[in-house]
Amino acid sequence: MVHHHPRLPAPSTLRQFHEMLDIIASTEDSETHFECMKIAELLVGRELDDMAAMAAELEELYLMHNRIQTIEHLEACTSLRKVSLRANRIEGIGGLQSCTQLRELELYENQITTLTGLEGLRHLTTLDVSFNQLGRIEGLASAGLEALSSLYLAHNRIERIEGLSGLPSLQLLELGSNSLRRVENLAGVPTLTELRLGRN
Repeated sequence: MVHHHPRLPAPSTLRQFHEMLDIIASTEDSETHFECMKIAELLVGRELDDMAAMAAELEELYLMHNRIQTIEHLEACTSLRKVSLRANRIEGIGGLQSCTQLRELELYENQITTLTGLEGLRHLTTLDVSFNQLGRIEGLASAGLEALSSLYLAHNRIERIEGLSGLPSLQLLELGSNSLRRVENLAGVPTLTELRLGRN
């Protein structure tokens, strides 16, 4: 029996490309599967050269609950405004130099030990590095995070409040479930309006 299937259109967005791959993966008929794979191969060779252009227009990226160890290959994603890399295996922040329009960065539940690697993200307003392995607050003052207003550092191993003087827009600071014993070094953060210190 001959199966006739309409030609799959070339994807114009990343979502359409993934939908096409889902169709291929769910196709049980061997002949149909073969035809779909041939189309996919053509697209990879011809149409997917445009993926770089798509990446340049990408504004939100969600890659939660994977096994990512390094933040990389985002050079073309110059329009990103939100990146969520929750629940991965990231040990250090980096690879974001081209993401100069970034507003929100979620690194909740990883294995990060230092806050370096955020240089140049002058539009960043929200940073969540809760549930990591931070021992100190350092690397923020010299990163040029002039728009950062919300900083979440709960459930780490932080023993002192420090390194916040270079954050002129900081309003919310979450430091719950750390190892703090005193409230100190906040004179350099006059914009702070909310301080969360529960379970210290």
